[in-house]
Amino acid sequence: MEISWKALKGSSLSAQQLHDILALRMAVFVVEQTCPFQDIDGQDLLNSSLHVAGYSDGKLVAYARVLHVDDSPDAAKITRVIVDDSVRGQKLGVRLMEKNDVLNPRLRTGQGDKALSTVSPGQIL
Repeated sequence: MEISWKALKGSSLSAQQLHDILALRMAVFVVEQTCPFQDIDGQDLLNSSLHVAGYSDGKLVAYARVLHVDDSPDAAKITRVIVDDSVRGQKLGVRLMEKNDVLNPRLRTGQGDKALSTVSPGQIL
């Protein structure tokens, strides 16, 4: 399966990108996992938030959000990690975490080699 990966800054998300992200999060967390919670938390559109998105044939199929902790450049956390049910079992979760390593080596899950600040909004990884 061919996946196109993008790093998207919160402040530069288009309406369509935000819609796709929220739709996938609702489909997985609320509907599939029957875990209703207040997903919209005011952090998606922050300039400091980073959205790592994997697309297959134009459809968002893998996603994670990276947030800075206490506005610190040296601390961050990965939240809202999702792989669409139509593509599970293909190790996209592993690939998603590898992309996070490259973008944010503070959150080591493997071998990162780029700092978050070196990634341009919309950059294809």
